[in-house]
Amino acid sequence: MAAGRQLWSVVRLTLPSVGFVLSSCGVYLWSLSLTPGYTLLVLGFGSMVCGVFWTLCHTMRTKMYQRDHNSTRIHVFTIHRPSSFPPTYEESQSPPLDLPSALLPLAPPLYNPDSSKTPDCTWSWERPPRYSQTQ
Repeated sequence: MAAGRQLWSVVRLTLPSVGFVLSSCGVYLWSLSLTPGYTLLVLGFGSMVCGVFWTLCHTMRTKMYQRDHNSTRIHVFTIHRPSSFPPTYEESQSPPLDLPSALLPLAPPLYNPDSSKTPDCTWSWERPPRYSQTQ
């Protein structure tokens, strides 16, 4: 059984090389305008394509069956997310107590729907409303 598998492996791996040699001989004979050149060219190209696809399919099939089907455990890789989440709206609106007043969050300028007026780019020093008040 093992000798048969090894023989098929050798055939599968040498078939593209044999196809290349047959194609090269076919091109040479074709350049001499001999009829067997066409046959060798077609046989060589066909064996090259068959060898490449056979090797590809065999490799894919063996990789598919190499998976461990006996293992019933599922490995789930997770990241501890709470520390990576941004702060809530309420937390982001209340500044830390040790910050100076110059670094407090500033409210953006009011939206100007009329584009003919230049927007007022000065920032308001008043604190934005709390989230509960805006609802």
